[in-house]
Amino acid sequence: MNSIFLGIITACFLFLVIVIGYFLKEIKNSIKNLEDKVVSTMTNLEKKIDAMENSLNPTFNELPKAISSFKNFVDVATEITYDVKELTESLRDLGYNIKAISASVERITSISAKEVSGIKAGLEAAYNVLSRYYINKWGKKQT
Repeated sequence: MNSIFLGIITACFLFLVIVIGYFLKEIKNSIKNLEDKVVSTMTNLEKKIDAMENSLNPTFNELPKAISSFKNFVDVATEITYDVKELTESLRDLGYNIKAISASVERITSISAKEVSGIKAGLEAAYNVLSRYYINKWGKKQT
């Protein structure tokens, strides 16, 4: 009976070795296929990276020039802003000066109007005094 069990155990062991051998062969083939796919994918990835690098190189080469141009633009814009600020300050000062001149003209006009009124009143008074004097003087001579 031991020999039958030994034969069954041996057959099972042999079957197990064959199954394990088959699985190992399939695993080896799967690993080889996976390795081929990884190599293929890596090769494609390297090609894509090279293509991207080649397409980006002109951009990277132009980037310092673009940054320099942008810096020049910003410098010019800063100068223009400074000039506009100075112009605004000059216009504000001009506005203050015009306001001061306007106030002065208004004061001169007011003073002139008062002086003209005073001169007019003075001339009228002098005329009235002179006319009465001469009327009285001529009126006495005729009588």
